[in-house]
Amino acid sequence: MKQGRRDPLATAGAGHSNRAATERAGLSAPRPAAYARGMRLRTLAVLGLATLLGGCFAGPHQLRRTVDDLDHATYVNSPWFDAALWIVPVFPICYAGAFVGDFLVTDAYAFWLHDAWDGAGTGFEHAPVQATDGRMQSLTMDRSGWTRVDR
Repeated sequence: MKQGRRDPLATAGAGHSNRAATERAGLSAPRPAAYARGMRLRTLAVLGLATLLGGCFAGPHQLRRTVDDLDHATYVNSPWFDAALWIVPVFPICYAGAFVGDFLVTDAYAFWLHDAWDGAGTGFEHAPVQATDGRMQSLTMDRSGWTRVDR
């Protein structure tokens, strides 16, 4: 700033109102009606986006459950090899990639093109795995037990 000229915003607290300093600086104060309209549009946009993306979180999770089937089959055949694939982070990377793929493609496709309109969800059929040393049941099944192994 040139010497001799005062910054109107810097002197706003020295006896001048902030509105007057803002107007002298050539700035305009936000108008309440325009601000409210902008907030309504933003709110509607966020709600619309949340509705669209809600279908991306719900769905059959085909890719994630396929990785889970692979993890399950690997564990049944060789628990040590399965543990190594978790430590090296093969399975964690596969799960992350499957989550992204399900979110962007598979779940959105199943939800919006099939399930949302008829009210019935698309199921996922897990790959059968022959138990070699016993089996555990899902906790959602009748008469299943926490850490119970059936031989």
